[in-house]
Amino acid sequence: MKRAIIPVAVMTLMAASAECQTMPPANTISGFRVTINGFTCNRETWDDALERDGKRDEVFLLCKTFIMKNTSGKPEVVGTHTVRSLVMGDVNNRAPEERRAQAGTADLRAGGIKTGDNVPSNTPWVRTARISKNCLPLLVYEGLLSSASNGYIQVMPTIWEWDGNEDFLNKMMTALNKPIIDIVNLAAGNDPIRRMVATRGNEYANLASVLLMQREGPGNNVYVERNVFGDPKDRPIGMQLNPVLNQFFYNPVGLSLNYEQASRLAESDMGYGKGVFGMQFRDHDELKGDYTVYIQVEKIPIDGQPIMQPPYVPDAIAPNKLYTISNRNASYQNKLVQQNSQAELQLLAPRNAREEYWRIRKTGDGFYIFTNEASGLNLDIKPSVAPILLPQNGKNSQQWKLVLQADGSFAIANREQGGHFIRVVEPGSRVFQSNSPFLLGNAPMLVDEYIWRFTEVR
Repeated sequence: MKRAIIPVAVMTLMAASAECQTMPPANTISGFRVTINGFTCNRETWDDALERDGKRDEVFLLCKTFIMKNTSGKPEVVGTHTVRSLVMGDVNNRAPEERRAQAGTADLRAGGIKTGDNVPSNTPWVRTARISKNCLPLLVYEGLLSSASNGYIQVMPTIWEWDGNEDFLNKMMTALNKPIIDIVNLAAGNDPIRRMVATRGNEYANLASVLLMQREGPGNNVYVERNVFGDPKDRPIGMQLNPVLNQFFYNPVGLSLNYEQASRLAESDMGYGKGVFGMQFRDHDELKGDYTVYIQVEKIPIDGQPIMQPPYVPDAIAPNKLYTISNRNASYQNKLVQQNSQAELQLLAPRNAREEYWRIRKTGDGFYIFTNEASGLNLDIKPSVAPILLPQNGKNSQQWKLVLQADGSFAIANREQGGHFIRVVEPGSRVFQSNSPFLLGNAPMLVDEYIWRFTEVR
């Protein structure tokens, strides 16, 4: 199916087709979930020449959701919810309090987002990990909508270029603290935005009817200075130039979803799978930034169990809990286990046995020790530079650094073999041979064979 790009003022939408859905019966209540699955860097932003914030782009997602109802024809806010992702990009030599996630290929070992990068995978519109509160896919909204009520939600997604100065972010939050009321509705009137959407055909009607943009006006936007040295601060991507003030401004944009609109979007395949579409945030040419953010709207069971993973940063790993470990490139059902009396390691199908459970505890200086629950042995390396389990010995070979990835998974690097990561030798194989299925690799690029998912045993 051919995918298209639809310009929408400073944003564009990527779509291909939409499917209609019949009107719901009266008083139907359903659960809905909105997530940001990933993004594409179509063009990186104009960066600090010294790259003091990290190599190329470092970005984060910020999304505000308003729970709304119409009272006598007047919109009323009955609740709000804000989510912010970790900063994603270059993780090399960054302060721990920044809590960055590695993303991008500007530096093949440390990250940094450059033109052409997809995050967190090569198909960022596809959900490849459990939903998270601060990694990708990022949970934006989860709740109920009724076909018989006057309730709806407004979702205002933004993607920000990180520079470490949050003065502008704090000001921008004031602008985001109110719903879009004085709006340009893309489904109404003959304004230029509507004409640009309409030229792409009626198949976009389901999407165009829910898109909103705040009109420019006092208090609706915040400005960034225009000068040859730039105005380094955290800022949203998608800023435009006000030639009169000689400043860049950002107008909030969003989605308005009631039961009918959310149901229609959830069943529409616009080239990326049901309910998934791309929203493009494009800067004025001087700022250069151009990112496409992939959003998914889906209908979920009212009594469904949460599939949320905890907000994964290394500090969230609890020493008193057990975890299973699986490779991102193998079957998600396979777990890292102690296989035999020689304490070698394999990836095997889960069997709910103590051999596949691990305790992960901090050393106190940024490293971790992995202890197998069945044997009490620690993850170590043997002379051939392959991981093995050995009794605790206090050596650096039993200490490991966790490098967080944008989807909440980790690369695991050995302290003694600095810069060497655990990898799988035979990716894709369901059962791995016990004669060194894992090696420490000096990774030129952290591909899936080097990436591991931790799952808490409940």
